[in-house]
Amino acid sequence: MRNGLALCLGACVLAGCGGGSDGGSVVTPPGVPTLTTTLSPASQSVTADEDDSAADLKFTASYTGKPGGTVYPDVAYDHDQLAMQGSVTANGNGSYSVGFRSLDDLGGGAHKGSVTFRLCRDAGCDTVYPGSTQSFTYTVDAALHPWATYQRTPRHTGYVHASFDPAQIKQAWQIVAPEGGYMPVAARGDTVFATLHDGNWIAGHNEVYAIDSATGKERWHYTMGALNSASGPALSGDVLAVVTMEMSSANNEIKLLDPVSGSLLRNMTFPAQWSEFAQPAMDNGALFLASGYYGNQVYRYDLARGVAAWEAEGSGGSIWDGETVALDDQYAYYYSGNLDLFDRQTGARVRSIADPDMEWRGYSYNGGPIVGPNHHVLAYSGSSAGGSFPLVNFDTEAAKILWRTSQLYDPSPALAKGVVYANSNATGRMEALDEATGNPLWSWERPAGEAFVGNVLATDTLIFVSTNKGVYAISTGGDHQTVWSADATGALAITPDHKLIVAQQYAVNNASPKLVAFALD
Repeated sequence: MRNGLALCLGACVLAGCGGGSDGGSVVTPPGVPTLTTTLSPASQSVTADEDDSAADLKFTASYTGKPGGTVYPDVAYDHDQLAMQGSVTANGNGSYSVGFRSLDDLGGGAHKGSVTFRLCRDAGCDTVYPGSTQSFTYTVDAALHPWATYQRTPRHTGYVHASFDPAQIKQAWQIVAPEGGYMPVAARGDTVFATLHDGNWIAGHNEVYAIDSATGKERWHYTMGALNSASGPALSGDVLAVVTMEMSSANNEIKLLDPVSGSLLRNMTFPAQWSEFAQPAMDNGALFLASGYYGNQVYRYDLARGVAAWEAEGSGGSIWDGETVALDDQYAYYYSGNLDLFDRQTGARVRSIADPDMEWRGYSYNGGPIVGPNHHVLAYSGSSAGGSFPLVNFDTEAAKILWRTSQLYDPSPALAKGVVYANSNATGRMEALDEATGNPLWSWERPAGEAFVGNVLATDTLIFVSTNKGVYAISTGGDHQTVWSADATGALAITPDHKLIVAQQYAVNNASPKLVAFALD
């Protein structure tokens, strides 16, 4: 959308430029003098943030020549990207200052456009001075945040605030696992961090890799040796963490690595019995782990000191492993048949909300709570290393269940802009649910003969899902059809430099697991 504003100099009133403000051709009557105009700068690039893309843009327009009458400056710009800061300011001596601010909710990525500046002889801009029409081009580069842990952040929403064109997606690289398979990844800047794990605790092949996300080339690797299990990596500041288990003991290790060099910073120990772990939640110098020798324990570790700051017991007692804790600024959230809210700083259990219809099928949980808006927290209402369960949405302020689905869903849903996107192998559909009510909004049917695997990843324009045979992008608008697909399967993540990473943990049809990257733009 392009509109114009005209500023009348002297005692004139600010007025719209009418039909001339769209930057189209205007017939100039004979005898209208030329005003040679220059912009300084003629282009500008600014940096911003995925969550706040507001940034200032400004230029000065100066002309030479004698107008022989009144001069009206006019600008046309994209109101979907920019807001004008005040009005065009006359500086005298044929100079004008123009300022804009990019809108604060553009999302991540490079937002490009231009502003058309011109000088008019009349308030309606029916006559444009020759030589005065110039373009100011701009780029607002809003950086994406790291993919730091399970479903991207400690809130576990799986949402990336950015728009992508499916026509631009193409494979960038792939790596075939020498043995074993890849756990869900983490990423920051232009680096992907991946755990290669084969589950062999006698002579296992367990490595952590740092990979150049542009080329797929290894930057470093760290050998962990023989392990029973190893989580995918998680990031916080300058610390990369992997939760490992060698055997049933009180001294299993959380390995803290330098993400730049891959060197071991320290080990932190915890108790567990033959457990497997999701990526831990890390934030503000702390790591939160759900574990315990008999499960049902939540730990907070101080990353700088490498020691446990507190240990707290859950009220449900139904989960031993497989769960990651969710975080907001105040609480750590843990689900084990009840949803427990622990004070992040002290470990005090502030509140427990019972889920009386939770279906227990074993001590393992697959995923973690999702922190939503308005004090809402979503969780799977059941326990098993695999399988489908209802989703339940807790109102933590009112200490009650807000809604519970009758339908069964699989790990791990995404939450974006008030919509929950959840896979269901029970129905064969990915369903979009209203977060406030749980009501279905729309659905996408997976291809026949395929089964959902891995997580759902939401962006502003595309929803990504994986099956055991492919990865698919579904349009968030229109008729919600498949707009892109590729031959890859596994856990999904988006890097800050716009690569879709697909990490395959298990072999399919006797083919070795792969780590595949797709460039999104």
